[in-house]
Amino acid sequence: MYAAHDATYEYLLVRCDDDDMRYSNPVGSNWANDCVEFYIDPSNDGGSTAISDSTSDIQLVIDANNQKNVYMCTSGYATQILNGVTSGVQRDSSGWWLEARIQKSALDPDLPAGGTFGVDFNFRDNDNNNDAALTTVYTWNDSSGIGFPSKIPDNWGDAFQAAPGEAPYAGVIDLPGTIQAENYDLGGEGVGYHDTDAPNNGGAYRTDGVDIETTADTGGGYNVGWIEPGEWLNYMVNVTSTRNYDLNMRVAGTGGSFHINIDGQDVTGSRNVTSTGGWQTWATQTVSGINLTAGQHILSIVVDSSGFNLNYVDVVIPPVYWNTLGAVRNIGSGQMPCVALDSTGNIHTVYLSGSGLQYKKYDAFWTLLLSETITSPSGGAYWPNIMCDSNSVPHVVFSEAVNPTMPYASTCYYTNRIGGSWKAPITAFVAGSGNSIWNIDLGLWGNYAYIGCQFGQGGSLIG
Repeated sequence: MYAAHDATYEYLLVRCDDDDMRYSNPVGSNWANDCVEFYIDPSNDGGSTAISDSTSDIQLVIDANNQKNVYMCTSGYATQILNGVTSGVQRDSSGWWLEARIQKSALDPDLPAGGTFGVDFNFRDNDNNNDAALTTVYTWNDSSGIGFPSKIPDNWGDAFQAAPGEAPYAGVIDLPGTIQAENYDLGGEGVGYHDTDAPNNGGAYRTDGVDIETTADTGGGYNVGWIEPGEWLNYMVNVTSTRNYDLNMRVAGTGGSFHINIDGQDVTGSRNVTSTGGWQTWATQTVSGINLTAGQHILSIVVDSSGFNLNYVDVVIPPVYWNTLGAVRNIGSGQMPCVALDSTGNIHTVYLSGSGLQYKKYDAFWTLLLSETITSPSGGAYWPNIMCDSNSVPHVVFSEAVNPTMPYASTCYYTNRIGGSWKAPITAFVAGSGNSIWNIDLGLWGNYAYIGCQFGQGGSLIG
């Protein structure tokens, strides 16, 4: 099995040899009642069995006989024939190829435009209607970095774009980590690399068309040189977590430019190389803030203009610089904003708005994911605070606002968003007649929420 995807489609290609058929029917009728079942795991949670361990898993059944009926079975096993799917079966001298192109938006849930998700499939040989169906289970086992039939049930793989025949030179490269330029993927010209001339002009390390020489850089080893516009090098990588990374490019030369592709998509734009003063005078230039999603990908270094040699690329988590202000975001109009981050890097904010609280959730790149109102039981709110627990659930505390200009309040409220919606706020404690609540704070540990505040006219503290 081979799999690839772009922003719009998922592509699946399955090979089934004649000797894998379970019945002794004539070769011409081997597919009389057969089908291929695909199991797609959008969240890539890798259930131990297809579809049964995740409500988000998708089951597709392609009837290989008439090549028309493509069914989707959701987690509730509601079956429907899909639009947006093209499939076909083609015979050769020793078996069959089944190819499918699936529009991501035809599925429920939709597949993501990019990133990583799981793929598994069954071939169901059901030629003899008088016998029970037999199933041969294949999966895409990506342990070697290449998609291929492993015949190991329920071994989930990751769907990413890799050309047939492409494989890592010295194993899949874990990121963050170092990509040595000379360790581009196997597969040859047009698959693992593209070079404008056939020989290795440096004559070192490898024998194909990429130009490699011994480097004078610190640490020794090799560098890629004689670089020309339009050339590229592919590297099969595994990103350990979704986040921004810095790419420290170790370069030497008089100038030039390049860009970085991830699964065929330009993620950097063209970047200039500053002259270092010589072909073996090495310096590090950083491309900052490149978002990489977790899972396996093809990282490509693409040359836009010549003038530099390349030794390696260090992909690192950006350092944290305190007392340095980043971009300022205007998230709305209100008072007393507070912010919390969850375990996946999403940003949760809450602030006073009208007679209640405005809650907003963003991803790590400030794409708005949710915008909801938290209603105050007393018709007003003050002193909000927000935290996220280990399951990324937001929890909020606030007081009533008897007089917004002089925020005397006697009641503290608590709510959370467990289960996909905000719960009706409950009373955490009441200060009593003549007293007030100020400066509410919130802490989370285990299954407990701890609330602290300034309490009473005299400024007593209570928790």
